[in-house]
Amino acid sequence: MGILADCSPNGTDGKVYAWRDSACSGNLLGSAVGNDANWGNSSGSFQGSDDNNATSVANNGYVGGNDVVAFYRLTGGSDAWAGGFLCVGPGVALSDLRGYTFTTGQNANDRISSHEWVTSGACGRTAFIDD
Repeated sequence: MGILADCSPNGTDGKVYAWRDSACSGNLLGSAVGNDANWGNSSGSFQGSDDNNATSVANNGYVGGNDVVAFYRLTGGSDAWAGGFLCVGPGVALSDLRGYTFTTGQNANDRISSHEWVTSGACGRTAFIDD
């Protein structure tokens, strides 16, 4: 884990990133400063075919406040928590999501449908990856 050089295209820039391939390579699906409740619709930073296609992600956010990215299995605000989630702390890259699961036990690879910036306390210890 940790930030890989390819996962920080702009260093710490306050954004979350997602790529189609492992090691933060291949097609960059998108990057966002804010939340995106539906990676498959036509609004927000992630759109259309980005839904259920991420294999690597990075949290290049600033430390403090809502600095953790909660990746959700489902779309949409608070209902998204029901499908399971995986939280990534600031400065952390997951270079291959095949090694990680949502809180529901489902593998996270190619299954992210939305994300939200939250505090570490919102995630719970078992779903929080911070190094």
